[in-house]
Amino acid sequence: MSFASQITRSPRPFDAERAVEIGAAYPDLPAPLREVLAGAGGSSPYLHGLLVRERDWLRSTLDMPTDEVLPSIYKSLSVVAPNQLKTDLREAKRRVALYTAIADLGGVWSLEKVTHGLTEFADLATSLAAQSLVGVQIERGKLPGQGEDQHADCAGMVILAMGKMGAH
Repeated sequence: MSFASQITRSPRPFDAERAVEIGAAYPDLPAPLREVLAGAGGSSPYLHGLLVRERDWLRSTLDMPTDEVLPSIYKSLSVVAPNQLKTDLREAKRRVALYTAIADLGGVWSLEKVTHGLTEFADLATSLAAQSLVGVQIERGKLPGQGEDQHADCAGMVILAMGKMGAH
């Protein structure tokens, strides 16, 4: 089921100029979807920036089943080279933030689904970042006896999650 077919509400934009700009950036989309995007971009400078920056990516996801979008982002991170991780995590964060925001604002996802998606991403990003940092220490020889294939399980590190992530 496409994103547009699941919209149940639309936010009212606070800044009409920004809303018009976003509506003009997506002229070929169905009116209810344009309204959600314009409302989001007209109410949040952060989302406005994401709607402009991630326009091509967002367009490519709007016809996907909504349950497949975040897993596709997570999957793309599983094949990232260590020297590219920072850049790819930033890109994934932008995309997860944008998609979950418009799914929330458009009533496409429940609050539970939105927070679950954000928490899943936080868990994955934290895990990948920790593994990358451990990998750097292995390469520097700071973890004697550890090989390159042991990034995920060789360090005695604990990451304590609080709030929603801790409950997850």
